[in-house]
Amino acid sequence: MRIIPSILAAAALALGISGGRLAVAAAQGPEGAGPRKLSEHVSVVLQGQPGAQSNVGIVVGSKGTLVIDSGLGPKNGAILANVARQLSPGRTILYVAATHFHPEHMMGESGFPASAIIVRSKGQQEDIDATGAAEGRGVVAMFKGMANRAADMEGAVYRTPDVTFAGDALIDLGGTRVQLMELGPAHTRGDVGFFVEGDGVVFSGDVAMSTPLAINQSRFTAAPANARSWLASLERLSAFKPRHVVPAHGPLGDASMIEKHRVFMTAVRDRVSALKTERQTADQIASTVTKELAAKYQVPEKIVADAARLFYQELP
Repeated sequence: MRIIPSILAAAALALGISGGRLAVAAAQGPEGAGPRKLSEHVSVVLQGQPGAQSNVGIVVGSKGTLVIDSGLGPKNGAILANVARQLSPGRTILYVAATHFHPEHMMGESGFPASAIIVRSKGQQEDIDATGAAEGRGVVAMFKGMANRAADMEGAVYRTPDVTFAGDALIDLGGTRVQLMELGPAHTRGDVGFFVEGDGVVFSGDVAMSTPLAINQSRFTAAPANARSWLASLERLSAFKPRHVVPAHGPLGDASMIEKHRVFMTAVRDRVSALKTERQTADQIASTVTKELAAKYQVPEKIVADAARLFYQELP
């Protein structure tokens, strides 16, 4: 496991964010509030609050602050950077990382101060490079073409990372440590999960949410989704037995959110394996598994069928 030190070099300046003081208490819904405090060190800016097009984590230690997912574009990134400043004790080192490379999760880093330390996984960088995202192609072009996203995307760029890791990494924020782990290929090649030690909080990205997510089209990731690695990722996150689970989108949950996904994916794998021994075709197996499991696990039929086809390709 790579350990990312609290201070990398003199260039890693103390957090100093320009602009006026942000009124943090704006919100999701008419009864809005500020960031939700989950534990001693972890707060979440909920999707729909200012700056957040996904659920954004802010983990605060005595020496450093980690922002998990930076928003969509520089305007939103600047809002979230100011929230991080308000939650941080004094002049603190600021780290910025993401659950995956899609614009609403990573392109807000262009609005963070130059002193912020950008942490990126090898898989995330490969997603950016292989899909042409840095040049505005693929999913980035799609976001720029959406009327309700165009203004947010103005000036949005992927910053050059200060730290790149493969496998696992550890950030010591002073008084609390955060484990980073590469989970893909699942939703993307570069899915990264986060576990805040001592606080029992997992950030699962798009790997586990309240509703299982459809398999991505290849143009949105550098590698096709892999059902076995997705299931392995769910098993790894589940092993933490978290008290709180923060998915990329939608309502927050607990360990049961991950377990629901793990049980569903395991059931699909086991049923596909059994039917494959009967020499059924991929179409026959996808149809059978969908009829048997979609209603049982309350998962859309297309997602069940796609998962079944993936397991069919991957299983011996």
